[in-house]
Amino acid sequence: MKIYYNILTIFFLTLFFFSNTFALEQKIMFIDIDYIYNNSNFGKKINENIKKKTKEFNDKNKNYLNTINEKKNSLLKKKNIIDENEFNEQKKLIQGEIKKINSQISKNEKVLIELRNNTRLDFSNQLNKVLQQYATDNSIDMIIDKKSILIGKSELNSTNKILSILNKNSN
Repeated sequence: MKIYYNILTIFFLTLFFFSNTFALEQKIMFIDIDYIYNNSNFGKKINENIKKKTKEFNDKNKNYLNTINEKKNSLLKKKNIIDENEFNEQKKLIQGEIKKINSQISKNEKVLIELRNNTRLDFSNQLNKVLQQYATDNSIDMIIDKKSILIGKSELNSTNKILSILNKNSN
């Protein structure tokens, strides 16, 4: 029985020794995904496209609101000149236009949200391909987002490497 315990103890010590050795051989790195998104050619192009669409929609929305405000002010100036029934009819027409405009503004916001989501997904897919290839080529076991790390060696930060690879691949 004593031999059994000795063999078991040796087995566990050997297992413990090799598991620590394997743990030390793991390659881990981290990247700052937000930095890559904001500084990569692909991310900059996405941001420019989103800003352009946002400005376009904001300009349209401003025009809608200016048109409605002009119609409201014009109607208010006529309030004492036209009879009450005609005033109420024009008021209803303006309220109907306001509903249409609000609906259009809501549609524009949905389009922007969908554009942001789709472009962010495209970016994530592109980045994922680069990360998978980089991990395979360099025998990396784990890649972690910088936001998830409390503290780490700066040598493990591969943000700039990944950024340059992504820029090469997106051209």
